[in-house]
Amino acid sequence: MPDTRAIVGLTRGRAWIAVLGILLIGIVGLNVATLGLTAAAGEIDEQIQTLEQENSILRTRLEQRLSSPRVQQAAAVMGLSRPAAEDIYDAEAGPEAVREAARRLAGASG
Repeated sequence: MPDTRAIVGLTRGRAWIAVLGILLIGIVGLNVATLGLTAAAGEIDEQIQTLEQENSILRTRLEQRLSSPRVQQAAAVMGLSRPAAEDIYDAEAGPEAVREAARRLAGASG
C-alpha cells in the first residue's frame, strides 16, 4: 500500500500537509475531550465524597438523638425498640402512595 500511486502522490504534494494537519487537529480535539471528561469525573468524585461525609454526619446525629434517654423511655412505654442507624431508610413514594395517603386522611377526618 505505501508504494501505490495515490499514496506516493499524496506524500510528495501539499495535500500531505493538510492531511497531517487534520489528523493533528483530531488528536488535539480528542485530548481536550478526554481532559474535560476527566475533570468532570473529578468533580463528581468530590461531590460523592462530600455527600458521603454529610451522610455520615447525619447518621451520627440520628444515632445521638435516638440514644437520648427521653426518647428511649418514651419508646419503651409504647413497647417500641430502638432501630440501628443503618436500619433506617427513606421510603420511596410514588403517585399511588400519595393517593392512598390522601384517601386515608380523608377517611380519618370525616
